[in-house]
Amino acid sequence: MLSLYLSMLANEEDKLNFENLYRKYGKSVLKYANSLLHHRQNAEDTAHGAWLYVAEHFHQFQFLDEVSFKNYMMKIVENQSAGVIRKQTRETEWLADTQPDLEGNASDDEMLLAFCEKEDCLVVIESIKQLDACYRDVLNLFYLNESSPKEIAKMLCLKDATVRKRLSRGRKKLIAILQEKGVNYEMEYE
Repeated sequence: MLSLYLSMLANEEDKLNFENLYRKYGKSVLKYANSLLHHRQNAEDTAHGAWLYVAEHFHQFQFLDEVSFKNYMMKIVENQSAGVIRKQTRETEWLADTQPDLEGNASDDEMLLAFCEKEDCLVVIESIKQLDACYRDVLNLFYLNESSPKEIAKMLCLKDATVRKRLSRGRKKLIAILQEKGVNYEMEYE
């Protein structure tokens, strides 16, 4: 990795200074990231990202004394670790939203599939048309085109999280519309 970071620096003096800092603080940066994240791979990725940031902006760091550099470096690791934790939290929340309820009710996806199997799919399609455009678009792409949330995000120029949230909210609204029309079907887990 060190050779990658050094290749990003312009002159030999910067390379020598960076190498000294890397050799001196490399293990402590990784250890600190691991203490924040409690996951070796995430800690390595975070430490790597921090060193890349320092290599890209080394001209800003070269005038700092070693204590100031170490403090600044640890702050970079903290910020990157916080980003990893936020991402994991969002993914966990998203997975919790997409998992079936354990109280005997099917998840929204299973409920919609059950409606399609039991009822005429045209009822579901007509109900999707009643939704706001933002929900209608993602539901059509997800169910009718069988696109993944990532593909939908790319097609609609949205963030993945936005697409997942619209899918979740759209499903709930669609189920409410279907239930108003008298389409009721509940699956129970065996």
